[in-house]
Amino acid sequence: MFEYLSGIVSDINGFNVIIDVNGVGYSLLCSASAVGSLKVGEKAKIYAYLAVREDDVSLYGFDSKAEKNIFLRLIEVSGIGAKGAIGILSSISADELALCIVNGDVKRLNSVKGIGKKTAERIVLELRDKLNLELKDSAVTDYVPVAEVSDDALMALMSLGFNKNEAAKALANVDKSLPVEEMIRLALKNKR
Repeated sequence: MFEYLSGIVSDINGFNVIIDVNGVGYSLLCSASAVGSLKVGEKAKIYAYLAVREDDVSLYGFDSKAEKNIFLRLIEVSGIGAKGAIGILSSISADELALCIVNGDVKRLNSVKGIGKKTAERIVLELRDKLNLELKDSAVTDYVPVAEVSDDALMALMSLGFNKNEAAKALANVDKSLPVEEMIRLALKNKR
């Protein structure tokens, strides 16, 4: 019913955002990335999903069409409702979530707040083929499961400006038995 709402952000309270669209205030439960990109008093475009249940009508908001699409895929999975899906997207980016699913990275999915082991396995089982068709091959082949690299080295590279996937990719071929400092040095050398 709603594709997006465009108007002035009049209030942000946690993950609840109120956007004024021509004098009508719409309340949306938004993902963390959507909330992070908004400022009170500024014009914004929020992609929206209207969830209608027997006892509730709610609007959910997203910062991009891609994030909305992964949300729609998540709520197709049995046992995941709209609130659970928005919670998941507040813990992990839509791109990283999609790549984890396509690559069957159950361990990484299981580490996301709100996803247990069985739910992670169900998400991969039910969505892997659907998302595989939607993602570009280059994005999938560039992905390195974060579980396969050192957390300390990963965090150090991220503090140097790498995003999570770039840091994981730089550490992918580094010997995991080395001290963290040596792993970082080799990863930086590999990145040049």
